[in-house]
Amino acid sequence: MDAETSLFGSSIRDRVLVLLEVKKSSHLREIARIFELSVPTAQRAIKQLEFDGLIVARLVGRSRLLELNPRFFAYNELRDLLHAIALKRPDLYAPAEQIRNRPRRSGKPL
Repeated sequence: MDAETSLFGSSIRDRVLVLLEVKKSSHLREIARIFELSVPTAQRAIKQLEFDGLIVARLVGRSRLLELNPRFFAYNELRDLLHAIALKRPDLYAPAEQIRNRPRRSGKPL
């Protein structure tokens, strides 16, 4: 897949899907921050992916977490494709590796 090629309609959608495959779940503001996008731009891409049935949101407390839709008819094939893309294009998800996934221990210095 070339850098200019887009399988899912835009490079932003491609990056969001690869990120969700690698991280398993994320939220809107984190996605916008990782890819240095405005929140409305990220939101448009996410809304289209939700409309297409590729991703779903679930509420965890007051947070709306996004993840790949396990009820998508080709879920396993989609995950295999996104995993293959992630292996060939680490630049699509490399910024996500910088984001901390768990809370910092209380009292630990920054």
